[in-house]
Amino acid sequence: MTRDHIQNVLVTIFKKVFDQGRTDLMPGLVSEPSIQPNPLFPNGLEAIIGYIKKAGRIVESLAA
Repeated sequence: MTRDHIQNVLVTIFKKVFDQGRTDLMPGLVSEPSIQPNPLFPNGLEAIIGYIKKAGRIVESLAA
């Protein structure tokens, strides 16, 4: 995996998943086990997908 590939994945996660709520992209971008850094949030990909679906999106539009 190259640095450019990692950067593209991160940009996709933030701009399309977190900003636009595109949870359908998560399984191709994040592997299990997905460990959350916040101890108050449950681990696992389904937990974050469920949260984003409920919230609609997590962040406001990011500057380019």
